[in-house]
Amino acid sequence: MANSAGVMVFFTIFSILIFIFSIKTITNSGKVGANRLLNYFSWFLVIYATAQKFGFDFAQLDTRGISPVVLTFGNSNFAGGMIPVLFTYHLIYAVTSKRFPAQTTCLLFSLLISATFPAAVQGYLIILFAFALGISLYIFQKSKSGWAARALVATWALAVLCIVLGIRGTFALAGVFERPSFQARIEYWRIATKVIMDHPFLGVGPDKLYDVSAAYMSPGSLNLITTTRMDNAHNWFLNLATNFGLISLFFLSLILFAVFVTGFRLIREKNGLDSFSLASFGAFCAMFIDGLVSLEQPGLGIWLYFFAGVTIGSYFNTKKKSEHKLEAKILKGLPTKKNFQRALASIPIAAVIFTTATTSTRVIQDGLLRHAIQSQLSFGADNSNLERIASAAVNLKAEPEYAVQSLQSLALAGDSKRIDKVSRAVYDFNKTSVQATLIRADVLRALGRLIESCPLRTSLINNSPWDKQQVETYLICHLRGWKDNNYLGVLKKVAAYKPADDYSEIPADGNEIVQLNSRIAHFAIWARVNLEIGKREEAIQERDYALKLITRILEIERNTNLPLSQPNRDSYIMLLDF
Repeated sequence: MANSAGVMVFFTIFSILIFIFSIKTITNSGKVGANRLLNYFSWFLVIYATAQKFGFDFAQLDTRGISPVVLTFGNSNFAGGMIPVLFTYHLIYAVTSKRFPAQTTCLLFSLLISATFPAAVQGYLIILFAFALGISLYIFQKSKSGWAARALVATWALAVLCIVLGIRGTFALAGVFERPSFQARIEYWRIATKVIMDHPFLGVGPDKLYDVSAAYMSPGSLNLITTTRMDNAHNWFLNLATNFGLISLFFLSLILFAVFVTGFRLIREKNGLDSFSLASFGAFCAMFIDGLVSLEQPGLGIWLYFFAGVTIGSYFNTKKKSEHKLEAKILKGLPTKKNFQRALASIPIAAVIFTTATTSTRVIQDGLLRHAIQSQLSFGADNSNLERIASAAVNLKAEPEYAVQSLQSLALAGDSKRIDKVSRAVYDFNKTSVQATLIRADVLRALGRLIESCPLRTSLINNSPWDKQQVETYLICHLRGWKDNNYLGVLKKVAAYKPADDYSEIPADGNEIVQLNSRIAHFAIWARVNLEIGKREEAIQERDYALKLITRILEIERNTNLPLSQPNRDSYIMLLDF
């Protein structure tokens, strides 16, 4: 995973450099131009979001989501975060400048409407925050006594307390956080917290959360999440801690704390309020909120550091000249200042050169892969384009996520040779990666080479012994002649996670087929497991019930002339043959 680690280091350093660049380059004259660019950018996103909403786009998307409005981020949740952040910026700018010209009003209204297109819950939260912050700043500007400021601070403190209690399921906002989308995120956060507690200092390593998360997601331990693994904590800051540990989170927290403190100081500067600076601080807070509930996305994360740097840089610009002179006097007496600055500057420069050199191939191949996939979606697949997809995926073998993207495109074209090539390259590069192993094993089975995948099943089933698909394939491998020295030990471990049998009648409604197929899978798998570990009577009872279900579904097929059973029914019949 060296390349993957290098990429993450590269993006981290790049983000920090954006932060430093924003601090050092922000000037009073530059704020006017920056505000104008943000206006243009906001109008572009409004127009693009509207076009996507009504089905017009210059690109064909393979993203699956609740909304077609993804902008250029590839996911509607990301788009639903960015638009409200820009709404926050423009609203705070208008409130603090006390100017609502027709163009600004139209832009705010357009951003507000387009923010509903992605249907992202965090977007609505950010909009509520924007209105609350705007009202607070308006009251603070108008007030001439200290009581208003103290009342505002108390109100915000109470709001934060209500949110914390709401997440815990109590007090006024408990109903808001009872939504399944919030509850699922809370479960992700709890899992991430457990991972951090077990790997507190250096984390599990970059891109390794997928490999270890199964141990924290056993059946019965979760209320809403039904997957057996996760690769992201749905929280930027918890995700950083899981991958790199609390030490990294501590240093990031110092930066964020400095930005918040600086922002509050800017708000207190009643004389000569800087609309651009306060609007940037508001946008930073909005992006921070998005980071609390969203997946990491580099296109969004860069904005967090940009607005953070603008906030701190603006505060430095508000210092009195006397303070600058005093600082210059103090530093003048330090003879090693220039050498120290050169040494300090050489560290990030050397780091950037190193990481850029080690990851430049990845960046190029990333672009080539995306372009090739887009070409296939837009113009269809030809042999040369499929070769570009496969070659780019092989060059990006350090990150299995790219293999998943490429394999989907190759599968659409029915290109089994290149599918095999890509999956083998990803697995051979890092055989300890659970994700790479799972990709290779599933590809081999899909290509009809089940026995070749069998040696990989041991590590997969040990990683998640409650995964029904892995248990089924493990059993089929054994029945087809593959032997595992610890076969019974693995099955006894699997049996500890056996769900209860359900022999109740199946209602004759539209869900009958779905329930039949699900129960056939359950009883066929557990009948064989119980037989193998010596629970023969229980196995026979489960086998007989499964055979009745298969008979029932065959009757429905004959009556409807439709193949309604699962495609792997033959595998289940093999499991029941005893």
